[in-house]
Amino acid sequence: MHARVSTQNSSAAALLAGATFTGVAEDVAQYSSVTVFCATDVASAVNGFSIEFSTDGVEWDRVKQVDFMAGDGSQVHGIGIMSKWLRVVYVNGAAPQTHFRLQTIGHLHKPRDLSTGTEQVITKADDVTLVRAAEEPRTDINLGLVDYRKFIRVVGTNPVVANGAFEVVSDDGTAYFPTAASTVRVRAGGDAADAAAGAGARSVTVEGLDAAWAPQVATITLNANGTLASAATTELFLRVNSFVVTATGTYATPSAGGNIGTIILEDTATSTAMSTIRPGLGLSRNGFYSSRAGVTLYLRRFAISCSDNNTCDLRGFVRAGADTVAAPFTPKLRIAEFIDFHGSFEQQPIAYASVPECSDFWLEAERDTGNGTAGVTVFVDFLEQTN
Repeated sequence: MHARVSTQNSSAAALLAGATFTGVAEDVAQYSSVTVFCATDVASAVNGFSIEFSTDGVEWDRVKQVDFMAGDGSQVHGIGIMSKWLRVVYVNGAAPQTHFRLQTIGHLHKPRDLSTGTEQVITKADDVTLVRAAEEPRTDINLGLVDYRKFIRVVGTNPVVANGAFEVVSDDGTAYFPTAASTVRVRAGGDAADAAAGAGARSVTVEGLDAAWAPQVATITLNANGTLASAATTELFLRVNSFVVTATGTYATPSAGGNIGTIILEDTATSTAMSTIRPGLGLSRNGFYSSRAGVTLYLRRFAISCSDNNTCDLRGFVRAGADTVAAPFTPKLRIAEFIDFHGSFEQQPIAYASVPECSDFWLEAERDTGNGTAGVTVFVDFLEQTN
């Protein structure tokens, strides 16, 4: 098979927490490529799995580094020979391994490229062949086959934007960004039918971020008497990104099967409204979103509408570093603005504006001309990329 296993850069000895395996500098000039296989049960240190090349066996100038994640099970990497000398280095993470199988093979002739199934999830540690895709890989991302990217759609509606004053594009015209996490609950004053055993909404689910800006989810069963407040969650929320009805007492049809009245989610500590579901809609319509720790959002698309006989202004803001809660603070920055628009239009920026980790994004609108108030609806599509 014109291949040889490297004993100097292979190992079967499990590593203790924080320990390092460092292979011996090996002359690989006679090979065209190497394949490195690793299997273990715990995560490596950050960028802890590396294949290194050197021209002199001393200075390791070209390094391929990846993370070995706890759930990976195994990884295999193929790489062409770049310099005369090679070694493999593996730095273990915070837990001791129960097994460690590392094997490096040198190939005299380039082996067949590694292949995968059509539904294998692509991770940031997988080897790829650089090609220009015939179509944008949106399908794979939407199917969850690329684990470090996903699409996020933010839908905001403010049905009563007044003249001459900007309001947040949400059902209640506001956005709440507290500096401390709290439990949440459904506010008292709802419809009696939206109750634990009622004909309307019976439970709601909240998705957002906890005090560490990590994803947080909780399901709330409404009070047996829908006019009273629900019990508070045990989970703490710093931000709320989504608020939806998840169970009802009536089979859903175009005329029934949703929440009967308005359902308001509030911060238990301050009683401040955090999100609102209008009657019959089943979900909140909030033109704001907060990015979790460890990711960056890229703004890919706006779709905007303003009700007939009105013109409106719209602007979008980002506050980076929202996890900083003591002065000096990070200011809000306007990243988008649309003046005097009416009807509907769509824009796909050529250069994507970015929203860093632990940041808040929100949209504001005002009515310029027309009668009474204007209804504004905005669809915003983000690509979330793991840092």
